[in-house]
Amino acid sequence: MDSLIRIEGKAAEALVNKIGEAITGFAKPWQIRRVTKAQAEAFLIKKQTELEAMGMEHTYKKRFIAEELKKQVNMDHIIENAIPLLSSDARPEDIENDWLSYFFDRCRIISDENVQQVWSKILAGEANVPGSFSRKTIDCLQALDREDAKIFNALRSYMIRIKEKLVVCVFDPTNDLYESIGKGYGKLQQLESLGLLTVVFSSIFGGPCIERLENEITMINYFNQKIKIIKQKDNDSGLRVGYVRLTRTGRELAEICHGEPISAFIKFAVDHWKSSNAVEVKME
Repeated sequence: MDSLIRIEGKAAEALVNKIGEAITGFAKPWQIRRVTKAQAEAFLIKKQTELEAMGMEHTYKKRFIAEELKKQVNMDHIIENAIPLLSSDARPEDIENDWLSYFFDRCRIISDENVQQVWSKILAGEANVPGSFSRKTIDCLQALDREDAKIFNALRSYMIRIKEKLVVCVFDPTNDLYESIGKGYGKLQQLESLGLLTVVFSSIFGGPCIERLENEITMINYFNQKIKIIKQKDNDSGLRVGYVRLTRTGRELAEICHGEPISAFIKFAVDHWKSSNAVEVKME
């Protein structure tokens, strides 16, 4: 077995060392730039000896070793895919050990390459800015199946950024513009059950979500499109953004999604805001 992880750069080395510190005796054999076949075999022999000392039967022992190796390979792939995503000012040494232990306890059973990529983005994001992802987000990610992930990724195309905050804009999910997330509230309620968002239509809130406008002029970003929102003097509320609000978990996961801009949607949103007479909207 050859090395699974190539460590290039200080941030990558710091991340792998931090993982080895948090997960004692599990990632440690892979902390060096190259692991020879002899070293890998020595690791397996050590595991086998430990199992024999515990009196485990041969068949169970082989299965246990195979499962442990598979988990290690999954972890290595996730780490390896995270390394290119590290920023030059990443601070992996500041990640909490408990967070890393919690993270790898859940991701090491993930063998699907596409899903591993998502976990890699979470790991890199946490290394770049420690504290970016909560344990609840890790739990939610583990619960997501492919269809849920596909829908949520599509939902990213209906999000604007106000300052540093991602805000989803679902004004009328029955409109054909929202076909990619499934027309109607069915798919949205499915995401709601996972803790990614809250559907407020016909709820105790009794109305659309409002984003407060603290200043007279607020800049909104929709991918590379900039939009200037000018608050009218008699506007005591703010900007209406529809009937869906992201939870903290939803916002955290949305940051690693890569939806595609929809020109018809942003026109639809701008027309919606203009019709309220509460704001003036200018495309930059």
